[in-house]
Amino acid sequence: MSPRRRRARRCPETSRSTVPWLRRLMTDSVAAMDEGQRPLHESRPKVEAISAEQAASFAILRREQVAGDQLPRGRRDAVDGGGMARRRGLNSALARRAATQIGDVWVVPGNGYVALLVDGGAVCTETGFVARQGTVTWTSQDGKGIVHGLVPDGVTEVTLFDSEDAPTSVLVTENVYGARLARYFRSLRFTGPAGKVELGPWS
Repeated sequence: MSPRRRRARRCPETSRSTVPWLRRLMTDSVAAMDEGQRPLHESRPKVEAISAEQAASFAILRREQVAGDQLPRGRRDAVDGGGMARRRGLNSALARRAATQIGDVWVVPGNGYVALLVDGGAVCTETGFVARQGTVTWTSQDGKGIVHGLVPDGVTEVTLFDSEDAPTSVLVTENVYGARLARYFRSLRFTGPAGKVELGPWS
């Protein structure tokens, strides 16, 4: 089995290494900034409730929480004890779970940020950015892309493009999606509340 690679260059904070999931989420190895953001070393208080902005943009965060939304203990401990939680004010107790074509993911609110936790990693992005353009994280295995993303309300489908620009249409459920591609992931496109959105291409 070839090594996995995870990239999410368009998103401000993404865990980089591949295994184990717990160690990756707890590391402070990422040093990146995006438009209008504070340096990553600055911490934010943990949120106690989902913000009005988050509730207005993501239906998954408006619905009532159910028992199945809880993070598994290992992942919950990784979030609560990790640097990402301190910097972005994440609260694992507010998580919502959703199913994609390739497995479950969790959406976790933060202090001005929202995180998407997937099998093998996490991406944490400024709420306003996700509300306009979504956020995406991916890895690759044996030359094939494994892609997960979070998009705002109103997006029902995204189109993913592989390294040869072959399109794959993926349905969105509760603001999230997931798909395996035949080749490396390169870019994506969808139409949302802000109009046509194109992210990438990445090499």
